Amino acid sequence: MKHRVFVAIACVALLAAVSSTFAGRPDKEWKDWFGHFSGGYSLAQGDLGDFVDDDWTIAGGATYWPETWPVGLDLELAYNDFGINRQTLDDINESLPEDSDELTGGGVEIWSLTTDFIWSPGTNRVSPYLAGGVGVYWLETQLTSPGVLIYPPICGFWWCYPGGAVPGDIVKASESSTELGLNLGIGLNMEMKNGSQLYFEAKYHWVDSDPQRAEYVPITIGYRW
Repeated sequence: MKHRVFVAIACVALLAAVSSTFAGRPDKEWKDWFGHFSGGYSLAQGDLGDFVDDDWTIAGGATYWPETWPVGLDLELAYNDFGINRQTLDDINESLPEDSDELTGGGVEIWSLTTDFIWSPGTNRVSPYLAGGVGVYWLETQLTSPGVLIYPPICGFWWCYPGGAVPGDIVKASESSTELGLNLGIGLNMEMKNGSQLYFEAKYHWVDSDPQRAEYVPITIGYRW
């Protein structure tokens, strides 16, 4: 059902884009490239949501949108961080040998580089938009336990800072992979007096990771100029 809804929304967005003569680009006729950055909260979905907590996200990139185009082309680099939840840590610790160090933390980090089409129905000061595309996703999962971190001396031309040891988290297990994925989102542009935009966005990401797919929805506020 979820995938049928995904395809249906994508088709509606494509039909609307090719039939529209207006575009919700920033109100700056003298340029075609626009920068943007955003931040907010990321909601883990599906299998991913079973073993991590919702956490923060940050993103930035550039949009190519000539005035004559009904759609823009958006390039974005984003980072999402999720902490392993308590229930998952308890389940893993129960399965470890008795003499093993207790796992007390960990997380899933997701870097993504996506290419999306973005379309808005008009040039009103407040207007909705649709966005969707493909991307490359780099995922890393870590499990940690308390320990002591040892750092070496740091020396310059006329000084030397001694090494030492401090309490910290030691990585006990780590796994990473690079995968392909899709995304589809909706947002709301609010035009500012200088022609830039403040925007609110929710975007669903689907990553074809193994053995379980990674799905999450960043909800962000951003600035496009």
